[in-house]
Amino acid sequence: MDDFKHGQVCNDWIIWKNCGHNGYAHVYQVSDMKKEVYGTMYAEKLKEDRSSTIGSCLDFLIEQQAMGNGYKFVTVIDSKMIEEDWIYMITQFRPGPSLEQLINCQKSGGKFDPVTCTFFAIDMLQAIETIIESGHVLQSFEKSHWRFDVNSRIFYLSDISDLAVCTDRRANVFRKKLKKNPQLFSGASASLNWKGDIKYAPISFIEDGKDHRMSEMDMLEVAIYVFYDLVSGKLPWETSQDLDKILKMKEEFLDYRRLQCNDSGFNIVLRNMVERLKQAKIEEVRLASKPTMFGAWCPHGLRGPAQSSAFNYDKMHKDFRQLITNHQPKTINFRDAMLCFEVELKIEDMSENVRKKLERKELLRMLKEQKEEMRREEALIEHYSVMKEDDMMQENILQQRIREMIKAVKIECGKRFFKKENFLGTPNFERIFID
Repeated sequence: MDDFKHGQVCNDWIIWKNCGHNGYAHVYQVSDMKKEVYGTMYAEKLKEDRSSTIGSCLDFLIEQQAMGNGYKFVTVIDSKMIEEDWIYMITQFRPGPSLEQLINCQKSGGKFDPVTCTFFAIDMLQAIETIIESGHVLQSFEKSHWRFDVNSRIFYLSDISDLAVCTDRRANVFRKKLKKNPQLFSGASASLNWKGDIKYAPISFIEDGKDHRMSEMDMLEVAIYVFYDLVSGKLPWETSQDLDKILKMKEEFLDYRRLQCNDSGFNIVLRNMVERLKQAKIEEVRLASKPTMFGAWCPHGLRGPAQSSAFNYDKMHKDFRQLITNHQPKTINFRDAMLCFEVELKIEDMSENVRKKLERKELLRMLKEQKEEMRREEALIEHYSVMKEDDMMQENILQQRIREMIKAVKIECGKRFFKKENFLGTPNFERIFID
């Protein structure tokens, strides 16, 4: 499975393009035999201990799809074991560019406007909240791993290979295995520390080094650096190589001395996030000594249905959403806001082909509306005709009952009036009473 060619078939999937190796698996663009469903195939060879990155990804993705959170991540449409030592999964193709591509196409030096950055911040915070609730941590931030779905207008995490299960039990198991078989596990696979660029690394990683373990607060700190970088285009410590200077700059940044955005509204919201992060860290220390019941508080482990977080995600969502709605009419949903990488073409700027295509699209839309209107009218006519038939049927039944009642009354009256003894000896006696 490491060298499929164009046109080959693997388990009823047609290989269209070999996209190379992404670090843990071979990547291919595929489609089903009917060419109706398109996706991306990831094929990985199992390790000596029968573990795989794809297996961990499948566990997480299937769980999130079952819980209704699949839209925040890629959607798995097929997975299977092949030849006993290969595993593959196929994720559904969702059209749209990556965050890295969107940044590179910006004319403003790789910066987003506050509305676009806020748009991304809402989706990233929702993904972080889901990751934490499932007992995982994100060990890196790669701009190429986040994509924009043009249909749902949502930023989602398209590559979850940097997710790791964050439990004390997992760390202890790895430490024991490392002591017994150090050659089977590398430091990257056995640790839960930050694996990304030092540019977005949390302060605790610089302080603890190899003993660092990613936590919820570290992920939120990374998110703050990412949001500031997107809206300003550069972090204060980006050009520095000295870890001590970077550490000092990051501490000053979180103390507001280096946190200055051009947009005052975004600057206020970002400072609110920093303040809530500090309060959450204090609250986390206080709750760490509290007893745990039914998984309600496990800051370093899996969280059950009653999980709680010291960080207030709801208020952050409201703050960021308010930034978008302030620039939009109240009747427009915030998901329909114009982003900085979207362009609304004017008619005079369009080419003849584009103009004809848009006119044809508008004509098709009008025809579709007329067709729907005709269907509604036909349905109304049919509905009222059926109602009229029912009314006529009910009227006929009522008239029939009235006639039967009148007939019954006449018969009863006749029985009372025409008594037999009153007509004895009359010529019509036999015809009246015997017939």
